[in-house]
Amino acid sequence: MRRERLGPPVTQVEARRGYEELAKIRDAFKPGLRLELIDFPDYRIPERKPAINHIWYDDDGRLWVFLWPAEADSMYRAHVYDAGGAFLHVAEWPRGISIWHGGLSGDIAVGVRKVEFDVEQVVRLRFLPQPASNPPGE
Repeated sequence: MRRERLGPPVTQVEARRGYEELAKIRDAFKPGLRLELIDFPDYRIPERKPAINHIWYDDDGRLWVFLWPAEADSMYRAHVYDAGGAFLHVAEWPRGISIWHGGLSGDIAVGVRKVEFDVEQVVRLRFLPQPASNPPGE
């Protein structure tokens, strides 16, 4: 096995959010705990995100490999494989809609997105049929 794909770079904004999240975790601990349990002095946010964000099977037994999006990407992207491991196609859908919780069969997916006031809204997506081809070397 070899790694041929690099994940997208971590932006300065994302790195700052990561360090802020670490600070929140550290500050949430009660005073009096040993410092080595709550301090992260040597931790550095990596320069790149992992290439893969999620992996799951749909209701038809296909494997979906959700690639980690870059900060500026407007669409999510996943490579879809059949039950035998053969590449089928790349699926794309609007960013902000999560489909990896289930309800995915054929060319239809039931997803969830957040709207105003963080209210979750159920959405139905229909994927355009894609011809089988070799996975792109994005």
